[in-house]
Amino acid sequence: MNYKESILKHYRKFWVDEGKALRWERGPVDKLPEDFCILEFQPTAERDMWTYATCCLSQPGEEQGLELHLLSSKKDIGLVELLTMVSYYHRCKAALGLSHTVNFGMPWQDNSRNTYGYISLPYLDGPDFMNMQTEQALVKFLWLIPVSEEEVKYKIEHGSDKLEDLFEENQFNYLDPYRSSVLRGLERRSF
Repeated sequence: MNYKESILKHYRKFWVDEGKALRWERGPVDKLPEDFCILEFQPTAERDMWTYATCCLSQPGEEQGLELHLLSSKKDIGLVELLTMVSYYHRCKAALGLSHTVNFGMPWQDNSRNTYGYISLPYLDGPDFMNMQTEQALVKFLWLIPVSEEEVKYKIEHGSDKLEDLFEENQFNYLDPYRSSVLRGLERRSF
């Protein structure tokens, strides 16, 4: 089994759907690995959302590989572009990892205020999903959560654990492009 087939098998083990391979053809995509693509997974009875995931963002021989996924309530080809841009940044500008944030430079969907991504553990899929050991490398499968600029500033000032605590306390709707900031009402709290 080659490297790409290992990644595909890992996704299919957890998400059941075969996934449709898509590739964004604009911009400096020639700088990305030749076998790189974005997989589009349709909703299933167990997973009632669209999932867009990188495939071969990581490459054989890397000490630790990274694959990212985004979730959506609707089919959205714009997420292929978004993940491709984030992938380009990771491979060509600065390596990304757990708890990092990245500026999308555009709204996540529609006119969303969430124009950044926060890289988190894949809480919805569990720890077995997060790690895939191949002969060549350990690959981390992480969740790219769209967040607002003020949430990024809060994370920088208070740390990623505090931001994730707010996600949990607010039971934020990670599928809603128009969700309220998890910081809303925080200023009313007494510490």
